Amino acid sequence: MTPGERHKRWAARNKEHLKKYASEWRYKNQDKLRAYRRKHYKYNYEKSRTKQLWRKFGVTAVEYEAMRARQQDRCAICGTSKPGGKGDWHLDHDHTTKKVRGLLCQNCNIGLGNFQDSFALLVRATMYLTKHAQA
Repeated sequence: MTPGERHKRWAARNKEHLKKYASEWRYKNQDKLRAYRRKHYKYNYEKSRTKQLWRKFGVTAVEYEAMRARQQDRCAICGTSKPGGKGDWHLDHDHTTKKVRGLLCQNCNIGLGNFQDSFALLVRATMYLTKHAQA
């Protein structure tokens, strides 16, 4: 019997012990674990981003890149070429229908979120700004 096989048998018989050990190790080594996760995320960013786009929005990496090309790497609202935040465009979508609308910079995405995607609130905000515009 090889050492690997011996370990597998032991692990199968001692699942609770291993679970407890792993839990204690994670608690004692939170900084190490955090550093490992940061490093892993950095090297696997594209893979993580692709999975996230598909899981949350049903958009493939190819569709995302096509959207970027259509918008010429610019925000669909303000037209800036700087996405802000962590340096990637935000995929804007209707929260009710989940339909993807376009790519936005961080500021425009936050703005729409703060206005709760409400056309009426945006019109009222426009009227407010017009009323208080400096002549």
